[in-house]
Amino acid sequence: MLIVRLLLISIGVLFVKGVDTDSIIHIHYDLDYTTDPPSVFDLGDWLFDLLNDNNGCDSNPCFNGGTCQRKSGTDFECLCKEPYGGKGCQKVKNVCENVKCGHGMCVVDLSQPEFYHCKCRPPYTGPDCKSLPRSPCDPNPCQHGGICIPGLKRFYCACSAGYTGKFCESVPGDCYSGNGETYRGVASITEDGEDCLDWHSYFILARVGDPFTRFAEFDGLERNNHCRNPDGDSRPWCYVRRRHRLAYDYCKVKKCPEALTTPAPL
Repeated sequence: MLIVRLLLISIGVLFVKGVDTDSIIHIHYDLDYTTDPPSVFDLGDWLFDLLNDNNGCDSNPCFNGGTCQRKSGTDFECLCKEPYGGKGCQKVKNVCENVKCGHGMCVVDLSQPEFYHCKCRPPYTGPDCKSLPRSPCDPNPCQHGGICIPGLKRFYCACSAGYTGKFCESVPGDCYSGNGETYRGVASITEDGEDCLDWHSYFILARVGDPFTRFAEFDGLERNNHCRNPDGDSRPWCYVRRRHRLAYDYCKVKKCPEALTTPAPL
């Protein structure tokens, strides 16, 4: 009876006025793998020592609000604010070391004392992303009036006309101009259909450093997983996780059509 009911719902949604069925993306949550704490390749303090100019506290060598305490001559010690560590307070401590986020990802959150939280992949919920609701559509993960259609260990969002994305998050006309440095849309999926990592994900920070520090002059990064082009690449991109490896890929977002120019009269 359940299968028949789901079939009837699925057929019925095809005839709902304004629903775009061409961009449906099925989300198979039974295939999700649990995310263990990321292993970290720690370079230690050798790079900090290499770059240090040996002027003690005169050059303010402590990063991220750390306080320099002179010990003798050029010898000093940085007193770091939590959750920073290292000889120069140059790195965030592994706040995700003993955290297991189940079907989610540990992201750095400096606004709360634990300095992290688990961001769950729908339909999983709870502080550790291990709770599965009775229906993947309760609450409805689809945005902008999208209709959530449950299935057997999967669901999909049937988006209203013009809206796209796994959760109907991309609005009509979402596109980028030029190389996408000014793109501020909400696309968060790669061309291969992979979910983008949050820019403040510890999985990124532990491997290539803090994107907010690396791309400090770029004002488009936010604490989400929206596609951006902070380094002047050819188009918007994002980081993705491929099992235990960090990679990046270009995003599934259209380029805005070129403005038509009218030739000057002769």
